Amino acid sequence: MAIADVTISGVTFKAPSEWQFVPTEDFILARRDSRIGIFRISVMDSSTLINQTADELLKTAEKFFVNSKNPEPFDIKRPIPDASVFGAATYKVKESKRDFLTRIWYHSKSENLIFAAYGCPWHQRNEEVTQTELQECERMILTVQFGKEKKARQEKEG
Repeated sequence: MAIADVTISGVTFKAPSEWQFVPTEDFILARRDSRIGIFRISVMDSSTLINQTADELLKTAEKFFVNSKNPEPFDIKRPIPDASVFGAATYKVKESKRDFLTRIWYHSKSENLIFAAYGCPWHQRNEEVTQTELQECERMILTVQFGKEKKARQEKEG
């Protein structure tokens, strides 16, 4: 599996070559060649969100991606103290009489913040290809570098 740097909307991350990305004005959509689920990355205006706790970021991401009242998260990933705040949770979401698996992530570094979500049909959630897509999405989110951060790193490496 070849890995490439993808830069869209001032955000750079490492992505497997099996993924195709489509930037829009407000977010980035991606789909793997297996075409099971859809991955969405949103670069957020962090000025109002930057001081939120990990639990508050999760609730904000929920409002952004999960269209149900009182969603019940499971498979929650709590942040580990680090230079960034990263977390995730999974939901069973009902839309148009169909159930979907929705996994959301948040990743905040200094003054930068992204939310991301992966969705697929609920009945495909345990398939090997779905699990691969979920793992790849999480790896992409963990490798995110924001424009200012990337520039500073490049200057340091000289």
